[in-house]
Amino acid sequence: MPYLPKHIATLSSKFLDKKATEKEKKILEDWYLSYADEQELVIRSKETTESVEARLRERISATLSENKIQNRNTPVRSMNRLTMVAAAIGGLLILATSYFIYNKNASENKPLIAQNISDAPIKPGKNTAILTLADGSKIALDSSGNGAIGQQGAVQIKKLSNGEIVYSINDKTIDENDEAFYNTITTPRGGKYNIKLSDGTIVWLNAASSVRFPVIFAGKKREITSTGEIYLEVAHIPSKPFIVHTGNNDITVLGTHFNVNGYTDEGEIRTTLIEGKVAVSQNGGAQKYLRPGQQSINGEKSLSINFSPDLEEVMAWKEGKFFFRSTSLKQITRQISRWYDVDIVYDEKLSTSLTGQLTRNDDIKKLLHLLELTDAVRFTIKNRTVHVRKHRPGKRENNK
Repeated sequence: MPYLPKHIATLSSKFLDKKATEKEKKILEDWYLSYADEQELVIRSKETTESVEARLRERISATLSENKIQNRNTPVRSMNRLTMVAAAIGGLLILATSYFIYNKNASENKPLIAQNISDAPIKPGKNTAILTLADGSKIALDSSGNGAIGQQGAVQIKKLSNGEIVYSINDKTIDENDEAFYNTITTPRGGKYNIKLSDGTIVWLNAASSVRFPVIFAGKKREITSTGEIYLEVAHIPSKPFIVHTGNNDITVLGTHFNVNGYTDEGEIRTTLIEGKVAVSQNGGAQKYLRPGQQSINGEKSLSINFSPDLEEVMAWKEGKFFFRSTSLKQITRQISRWYDVDIVYDEKLSTSLTGQLTRNDDIKKLLHLLELTDAVRFTIKNRTVHVRKHRPGKRENNK
């Protein structure tokens, strides 16, 4: 079997563990550039770990024998791509399930497999949301102009040139007796948005999500209610704890960055702490404290802690990516459904899991095509419904 240099596998592991020095990163980057080409590496769903490793080693070794290290002035590819390659080399992402590395240039030269019976393309989501004011009036944020878009008591609502909604308090002292006007921002399927609350807290909303909040945090607590998935950077005000209510989950913070996934069709609420400190409770019960890099999982009857969640997978939506690590096809298609505003129909039972990284900025047909490259699944698009079926090797595909 062709030989894969041991020091490269060692550097890959150190890189993924964030222990590599700058010099070691450079060695790994230069080595990667020496063998990488514009082809996709697709590991078929039925291959064993051993056959995958053998094929990867053969490919790397063959390219190493033909190419010298490229000039150091060659632009270095993105760290995200390097991370995926390092993981594959180190055996961390080489699984018995399907695995793919997305490369845009390569995919554009391959024939599309996904059938689209309708003519209209299905585009990815965009910045769009509805802001519902205390009096029930609604503002379509994607079509409203920049500048002041509303006034409620002492609070002015502004839309910035980058689309962000900002609540700012006029020159007025706010006390506990001031009336709290409540607003709600809602993103549809196929939408995302971010908003800065009056205390300086910033909230990002994923597709099919909402946040209900007071325009003034006048009392001793700052409380909001959310549905769907949100990411927060909470303004640090020690005297006013910040509390997020979602389903039967209560998250109490003092100043922190964290992600809350509370989609009802996911069956559980996941709170992932990136920075700071939070306390999570279920149905008003005992609190569990999270440290950075930990995740609470709130099921129907239990609250547990995942001490090593995949943070790249959690944060992918905010970074404009889909990231899957042994993720079930049902979970993947639920994300696709929300982001592209399509319905998903399974024409047969499937238990496929996939690992890989894709952009959220492509037309849905291109994204589905990349999933099909695993040879595990096939899709047909009719109007805004995606039909999912198992791929059967040898069966002729009627491309359209």
